[in-house]
Amino acid sequence: MQARQFQALNAHQQLRGLLLNGACIGERIQQNKHILLFQLRATFVEVYFTSKGDRILSSRKFRSPVGLKPYL
Repeated sequence: MQARQFQALNAHQQLRGLLLNGACIGERIQQNKHILLFQLRATFVEVYFTSKGDRILSSRKFRSPVGLKPYL
């Protein structure tokens, strides 16, 4: 799945696409949010969950490795 195709999907379809086509490569906790990092080809996607992990709050897409700094 290309980044352009991913961006055209709604939030539910994006999450499904991440789970089926992406690789979860990191996780962290920040300000009571659980954050999972996925790699989808050359694009990275952070998915922000509630502290309980029961609801998605938001997501952030980026391509630059600079965005990986919090995981190192």
